[in-house]
Amino acid sequence: MNTAPNGDDPDGPPNRLFLERRGYIQRRVIDGAKLLPIIGLVLFMVPLIWPRRGDSDAVITSSSSIYIFMIWLGLIVFGAFLANRITASGAVQDSKSQMNAASDTTGKSGQD
Repeated sequence: MNTAPNGDDPDGPPNRLFLERRGYIQRRVIDGAKLLPIIGLVLFMVPLIWPRRGDSDAVITSSSSIYIFMIWLGLIVFGAFLANRITASGAVQDSKSQMNAASDTTGKSGQD
């Protein structure tokens, strides 16, 4: 088999070492959105390891409640930011245009 020095097949398309910047960033944002529930679960479990009532350095309930609601608010804000980035990058718009194209083709075939 005849291969080029860089490992590419001379008859086929060259191997791409890097993804396009836009596609790479879009995939990382989607990965972040997938990890958000796991990060939230871990952060919500942190108060379980805090000292209990009766200990000398126990955390009061109001501090725990403020922590939980701040994490909740942070997850909402970060989720909205990621959703905005996904929409801005065109992932949702591309899928909508594909769905519209599919519905147009099925609608036209029913009219014939």
